[in-house]
Amino acid sequence: MSLKLAMRQTARRAPRLLGESTELVRRFVRSRQNPDGGFQDRAGQSDLYYTVFGLDALAALDLPCDAAALENFLRPFGDGHQLDFVHLTCLARCWSELPPGKIPRAALLERLLTFRAHDGGFAPTPGAAHSTAYACLLAGEAFQALEINPLELSKPWKILASVFPSLGKTFQGSEDSELGKQEIRNPGKSGTAVPAVNSNRSPTANLTSHIFHLTLQRFLERFRSADGAFANEPGYEFGAVPATAAAVALLAEVGAPVPAELAPWLLARCHARGGFCATPQTPMPDLLSTATALHALAALGTPLDGIRESCLSFVDSLWDNTGGFHGHWADDALDVEYTFYALLALGHLA
Repeated sequence: MSLKLAMRQTARRAPRLLGESTELVRRFVRSRQNPDGGFQDRAGQSDLYYTVFGLDALAALDLPCDAAALENFLRPFGDGHQLDFVHLTCLARCWSELPPGKIPRAALLERLLTFRAHDGGFAPTPGAAHSTAYACLLAGEAFQALEINPLELSKPWKILASVFPSLGKTFQGSEDSELGKQEIRNPGKSGTAVPAVNSNRSPTANLTSHIFHLTLQRFLERFRSADGAFANEPGYEFGAVPATAAAVALLAEVGAPVPAELAPWLLARCHARGGFCATPQTPMPDLLSTATALHALAALGTPLDGIRESCLSFVDSLWDNTGGFHGHWADDALDVEYTFYALLALGHLA
């Protein structure tokens, strides 16, 4: 199961809690799709980033996607050569809603690979020395959307790409890598870890899978913050909930062990009035942090009983009777991004 499908399937449970209000949410989501096929940003303009969330919300609410309108919206972007990295990955994810024969797959892959960083990951700017956790997650989602086989990538990126099961068969030959030899001689020293309970593929003891786990763990380790969580970039004192949740999602995708201290760190970010704050210093909870924290805790098998009611109250406090959700208590606007995050959070709380 891909990262996208895992979130969509969870969000499909939201109507159990929404009840009769589900139809209002459906109307809101439909109202945010412009005649050109794209979904509105906060200024009302069609935007690829918001279209990703609009499509996710449609799927979560069992609403059909107008494929013809979507294709008309995507065609002018071509291979995305004029797009920044975030919108390029969104373009790839939007194309995945259409039949494979319509997708400019090779051109999109070529463009995506221009954002590889020198350390083996991905970054928002081409040729960067260091990757970011967020960019690596977006790249992985884009590769999954395009159904890229690891063998289509140049050698330095095969191992990283292969951590996503839907990208193709496990890359063979990494048994000979120096990294693999070192790690096999000196198994992980990072301490106790727990398996992700919703791993999307069966555990295996073969050498190649073992090296994949170690490679991914070593790569992500550079993003560990001093407080034991994960940050978007190396060297931070404090972690961030979205970055930590992204690391959990990546490790869970391959069934690799997750540091045991992440669950209590995430739970400590839960606000007294419900919802999750983005960092230890952030005073106000928000829907992005709440949804991603709950998604990560579910992957870790962490019981939510102690925070369920307060989190439900938090999500409800952001509800608008037009059917949309605000991002946080100080947010006056409504959009499909935070509405989807509300559906994801409710799905985990249902």
